Amino acid sequence: MRDRRQRPTRRKDALVYDEAHRPVEAIELYERVVQESWADLDSYLNLMAIYMDCNDGGFVAFHRIPHEITEKSLGRAHELLSEAQARFGPHPEN
Repeated sequence: MRDRRQRPTRRKDALVYDEAHRPVEAIELYERVVQESWADLDSYLNLMAIYMDCNDGGFVAFHRIPHEITEKSLGRAHELLSEAQARFGPHPEN
């Protein structure tokens, strides 16, 4: 039962960090969310967008993104896109 209550909290916390411009913390939480069976498409897309931002030198410098994240960011963004398409289909809005 405890895990069920944590589900929306993890997603909500990830979104809070994302909106607060704290991408490192948001990445950590979104990564945990997308590993779960209940993850929604928005979580995948939000995480992918942060990883895409991590390819911008100004974003990386301003937010002090660790090299470990920037090094994998483009590849991980593409993985997330593939995972989301496999999970939700090519046209999830239908």
